[in-house]
Amino acid sequence: MTGAVSSQLGVAVDPGPLVEGHLYGVCATGFFTLPGMPPTFGSEASGSCEAAAASVKRTASTIDRTKPVVAVTVNGGAPVTRGPLISVRIDYTDNLSFPFPANFVCLRSAVDLATAKAQCDSSTAQAPQYAYDQNCSSSSVPGVGDNARVNVFQCSIEPGPDTPDGPVTFCVISADGAIPDNPLAANQAQPADRANLSASACGSAALDRTSPALSVNLPPVVRAGRPATFSASAQDAIAGLSGDIAWDWGDGSPVSTGMAPAHTFRDVVPSTVTATVSDAAGNVGKASAVVKPTYGPATADGVSGATTTTSAKTLTNAQLLRRAGAGGRLAKLTVGAMTLTLPRRVALHAKGSVVPLRAVIGQVGDVSLSLRIGRRRVAVAGLHIAVPGNVLIGLKVPKGVPAGRARLSVRFTPTGLAPATRGATITLVGHKVRQRAHGARRFGPPAVGGAPAAQLPEGRLPGDS
Repeated sequence: MTGAVSSQLGVAVDPGPLVEGHLYGVCATGFFTLPGMPPTFGSEASGSCEAAAASVKRTASTIDRTKPVVAVTVNGGAPVTRGPLISVRIDYTDNLSFPFPANFVCLRSAVDLATAKAQCDSSTAQAPQYAYDQNCSSSSVPGVGDNARVNVFQCSIEPGPDTPDGPVTFCVISADGAIPDNPLAANQAQPADRANLSASACGSAALDRTSPALSVNLPPVVRAGRPATFSASAQDAIAGLSGDIAWDWGDGSPVSTGMAPAHTFRDVVPSTVTATVSDAAGNVGKASAVVKPTYGPATADGVSGATTTTSAKTLTNAQLLRRAGAGGRLAKLTVGAMTLTLPRRVALHAKGSVVPLRAVIGQVGDVSLSLRIGRRRVAVAGLHIAVPGNVLIGLKVPKGVPAGRARLSVRFTPTGLAPATRGATITLVGHKVRQRAHGARRFGPPAVGGAPAAQLPEGRLPGDS
């Protein structure tokens, strides 16, 4: 009769105890008995454990009662992140054993690192704490041989939509490959929690998915051609601001940076100013505001010809007509980026006269004025506009100029651009004509140009500012 017999026995070590780090071999020989006869050992009885090893009848095991040591790095060591995945690295070290492919993980959010670790390590907590995580249990080096004693596990955390911004903590307990034998169990395989377990290790990073709060503060008045200072208010509760605020002026000019930059708008076209700032997690905050530049007084210098005066003061249509002194209507000329308002009639005086001109100039450049009667040039002037805006120009007409129709030529040359030229006819009114005109207004409403003098328009022209 033949058969196979297996036995599970506890092995006593003599002399004991087992020594940490030592390799112990176990071998056995069999025997049989017959009724009435002493035990008879098989052929193995004369052999040694070395012979048993050669015949693959020997096993060996190293004694390892030392816990592994682990360290956790969250988010590559960076303090803040906006997700959506947060990387985790577990560094494993053991003096004898490779890691068991099992790590036990505990996650906490919205509390600081110390509180999270205390919650995970608590034995009285109501909720489950450390649990096996398959995604974080694949080591970088296969779990065999001496090279696997220093190992790495890598995985990631995916915060859900209900995870609040703030600290996210990852804690882990790792098991080594030293699995105890249980000679009384039918199944000799043991779960990872029966191995040597490391002390818990934790890592943390701040989750920040909220853009910085940003607002733009506009100056009370923005004048075209003049620098205006803007400012912004920005804050970020978790990650903190990173870098300067960038300003897009909306007028095609280069982007500026800083908390309170100055910018000069060249004309009165409305522009949308946009400020942008990032936080340390990479969230971007933006704020915009519409700026409507207006013209202030222009700066005019470099007057040539000594035949003109300039003033930052502006005049209404009625004031402009009164200064011309001969009644009538106003004309408006558009000369490139300059709009000129002028009287159709100007009174002559014995000591010299002035043609009042109201200009709105939208660019830096040069203005040339020329007044002719027939082929004779009776007045000429030129000036440079250093800052665009509103300017009142007085073109001086010398004494002795006869009454009659005169031609005013206006040229505006923006700096670096081609010039534009326009002209208008102005009637120079002598003393007797002005006297008759005043008498007509005083004693009756005779028609002048088809309309009563009292009805001549002296109010604001369309588009006047």
